[in-house]
Amino acid sequence: NGGGGMLIPRGSIAIGYGPILADRDARVEHLPLPVKLGGIAVKVTDRLGVTRLAKLEFASAGWGQVNFIVPPDTATGPAQIVVVRDDGSASITSATIVDFEPSLWSAYGMGFGPAIAFVAEPHAAPGKERPAFHCTRTECRSTPIPVSETAGTVVRLHGTGFRFAGPHADIRVRIGGIAAKVLSMGASNEPGNDDVMIELPPAMRGIGETDVICSVNGRMANVVRISIGAAH
Repeated sequence: NGGGGMLIPRGSIAIGYGPILADRDARVEHLPLPVKLGGIAVKVTDRLGVTRLAKLEFASAGWGQVNFIVPPDTATGPAQIVVVRDDGSASITSATIVDFEPSLWSAYGMGFGPAIAFVAEPHAAPGKERPAFHCTRTECRSTPIPVSETAGTVVRLHGTGFRFAGPHADIRVRIGGIAAKVLSMGASNEPGNDDVMIELPPAMRGIGETDVICSVNGRMANVVRISIGAAH
C-alpha cells in the first residue's frame, strides 16, 4: 500500500514491484485514468471470484513498478493481482484486500520523510493554501508551518486508504506528542487519494520538525514529518 505495508485497501492507490515489463515508462498526465498504460493492464480478482480492471497511474519498463487504484467494489479478503501485457504474458501475485489501511504520502514517495501536507492561509478565501514541503532536484524538506499563540492552524494531510474506514471512524493524530484536532477525512479530488484535515493548536507553536503519528480505528499509518514554527 501507499505506506509500504502489505494490506491493500479497496479504493486506494497500491504499488506493485517486480517484472512489470511495460513497453515504456508511462505516467498519466490527464484524467480520466486509463485501464491500460504502457502496454499493460492490471486485473484484480477478489475472494468472490470477481475480476475487475484497475485504473493505472504509472507503469515502468523492465523491472520496476506499477501504481494502480484498487477497484472500490473489490471484496475484502484474499485476492489475486495480475499484470497482463499486450504480448499475452503475465505476472501474478497474491494480496489481502481490506476496507482501510491508512497511509500518508511523503515528498520522497517512500513512506517516510517530509509529509505531503498543505497549510490553509489565514484570512484567505476557502481552499487557499500553500505546501508545507519543498523539493529540489536533489532533496525534499519540510517547511515551517506558522502557528500563532492564540489561534489554531488548519493543515491538510494527503494520503490514501482512509475513505472506507466508516462514517464514525476513530481518527487520531499526534504531533510532537500533542493531539491535533481532526476536522474531517474523505476522498480528495485526485483519484485514489484521501485527505485528512487537522488543526494544530497554539501549544504546538515552535516545536520544530517532528513526527506525525496517525491512526484510524487503531491501525497506524506510516510516520511522516512536518515542521512547526511560530507565526511572524
